[in-house]
Amino acid sequence: MTLYVPMAPERGKRPSLQVRSSGGGNFEREIIQVRIPGDNGRAPSKERGDGRNGPERHLNKTTENDFHPDTRDAPEVVDPNKFSVDREKVCPFLLRVFCNTGRHYPLSEFAHGNTPTGGTGELQVYTWLDATLKELSGLIRDVHPEARRRGTIFEFNLVYPDHGRSSNYRSRHIGAACNGQKGQDDGKMLSDVRFQIGDFMSVAIVPAPEDRLY
Repeated sequence: MTLYVPMAPERGKRPSLQVRSSGGGNFEREIIQVRIPGDNGRAPSKERGDGRNGPERHLNKTTENDFHPDTRDAPEVVDPNKFSVDREKVCPFLLRVFCNTGRHYPLSEFAHGNTPTGGTGELQVYTWLDATLKELSGLIRDVHPEARRRGTIFEFNLVYPDHGRSSNYRSRHIGAACNGQKGQDDGKMLSDVRFQIGDFMSVAIVPAPEDRLY
């Protein structure tokens, strides 16, 4: 696992998201590479012990047999007062984003502690809970030139553990963003969609109409 730590932002500027890229393009974001042996890129969890014994379990419970409904299954409520994070004071967390062209990865590829290995690839993003879908789609464009065409659509799914079956995952559509067009989901934040640290993001990159093969 390779983690990236953002350099200190310029005075007076809001820190931007930080993204891991395996490409050779030129990016304005400066990064320092830090290797952490044995880290699997997921948030620590009391349910998982040292983080090497399987997928993180989000269990809202009081006892092993007393489960409460997962809040991520509830309807979204967008706060009109707009939640905000001071990005200069709050430490960002790692968000693993799995991109694929034309469709989402099957949930079976996330089962039993695995993650997808094919498709367009994985982005590892340092971000905050007030990051928007439009902001995330901009990072994807930075890394994948084929996603920069006007009219390209980014369909976002939240992928999270099934609290009733520890080795399986569930998925829920949380919104979409389109290159060159304003959309109703552009300003939707991770906090709005009940994201919890340790969840994955699956993104289906739908090519612009003139690029689609029928």
